Amino acid sequence: MENVTLQGPVVVIPAQEYETIMNRLFQLEQSVQALIQLLEDRDDITAMRETEAIYFAGDAVPFADVLAEVQAEDE
Repeated sequence: MENVTLQGPVVVIPAQEYETIMNRLFQLEQSVQALIQLLEDRDDITAMRETEAIYFAGDAVPFADVLAEVQAEDE
């Protein structure tokens, strides 16, 4: 990027280098979006684990209660 020059408040970038910079910025943006999605997915999974509810006919039933009922039936 030796051809990049500063002319007052304006940065002059040759077209070929501009394209390279824009491609790198696009790749960076894609990586950041993928990371954000992974973090959101992790948060969703964490939230599901924290609540651990099973839904029957629209009512949330705590997973622990369902598990205890099933275990009681098995005994």
